[in-house]
Amino acid sequence: MNKRLYILLWAIVTVVISRVAFAQEPFSLLTVEDKPALNMKGFVEIDTTTSTYPHQETSDIFKKDELKINTTIKYGKDTLYVYADTNAYMLPNLINKNINPDYTYASESEILRNGTVTSSNAEINFRECYVNWEIGSVRLRAGNQIIAWGTADAFNPTSYFNAYDLREFLFKDEDTELKMGIPALSMLLTLGNHTLELVVTPLHVPLRMPATGSFWQLTVKEGPFPVTIAQPQALPFDIGNAGVGARYYHTIAGFDVHLSAYHGPDTQPYLLPVKTVLEPNAPVSILVEPRYAI
Repeated sequence: MNKRLYILLWAIVTVVISRVAFAQEPFSLLTVEDKPALNMKGFVEIDTTTSTYPHQETSDIFKKDELKINTTIKYGKDTLYVYADTNAYMLPNLINKNINPDYTYASESEILRNGTVTSSNAEINFRECYVNWEIGSVRLRAGNQIIAWGTADAFNPTSYFNAYDLREFLFKDEDTELKMGIPALSMLLTLGNHTLELVVTPLHVPLRMPATGSFWQLTVKEGPFPVTIAQPQALPFDIGNAGVGARYYHTIAGFDVHLSAYHGPDTQPYLLPVKTVLEPNAPVSILVEPRYAI
């Protein structure tokens, strides 16, 4: 009797599962609104930089041939999702070192504080890579972010947080490549026409300059002495070197009113001569180090 009851129950469960599996409407414990969605887009481009100087060899005309792959991924729901905007770069001298040897991304391979993986001929940077969570009128974000405060073009005086990538500043777009993402925690509170935003950046990310030997390396002379500008160095991980900012904005009679305050490292360093450099078979040069004020 127990065996027959067991078989009957098993048959009922099998029929129910089959009806659910082959139903016209798919069965799910999640509603349509709760289901996470995956959105992906991107592009591939080839960037070539040539020199117009008339007195040069043909092989020296092409200064850079670069392959760029951009990928933008968003996964999650409207109120909770992960967003990543990634750029990958590669030079042909990764395969053949004799092609465009004067252009490099970095003097040595390293991983930067914002997750950028760089070497002399290849680089991957996570310009934006954060988790977004919205609760009512509050938006929270954690990860690499571009904090776009102010509306001025080029060097914005109220753009306190994001340092610039000046390794090739003439041909890079400010909105997509010049500003580097920085690890940050941010909160946006909206109440009607009133908006308050708070940002904390625990890690300092310095400005990037052309690598030594690069086509874009700065060549400066102070009188008869050549000047060598060192690469900017990140400030130590310390609470005193963190960046903290707040912004309030409101619309009054069709005009946007912004008030902001910031305490932390400047995005642009000042240049400090530190010593003279003596090298064999080379003239005496002056070493200048970028320093950051807080």
